[in-house]
Amino acid sequence: MLFEECVSQARLLIDNREVWLNHFPYLCFSHQNPSKHTDFAIQLFGHVHSGPLSNGTDVPRLEYCFPSQYDVGVDNNEYKPISWKEVKEKINANIEKSLQSK
Repeated sequence: MLFEECVSQARLLIDNREVWLNHFPYLCFSHQNPSKHTDFAIQLFGHVHSGPLSNGTDVPRLEYCFPSQYDVGVDNNEYKPISWKEVKEKINANIEKSLQSK
């Protein structure tokens, strides 16, 4: 057996942080505003193929994502999976950038 199960979404607790895994980015999501919450959730997604050379119809919609959402698709990450450490670094950078622009 290659997979134990296949689900449409999963909720994990990593480093005491709620992490949601979904195929699509959710633009309405609870606990998604890091500037107002210290217990914000992280949402990791794929689907949109948002790599540097991407021009799909979903790519422009990513501007509406919260800084605690990240596209873990391989085409957005040098065509390889990334570690939890790298995910946290990218999320933290997104949050810092978001807070500086306010």
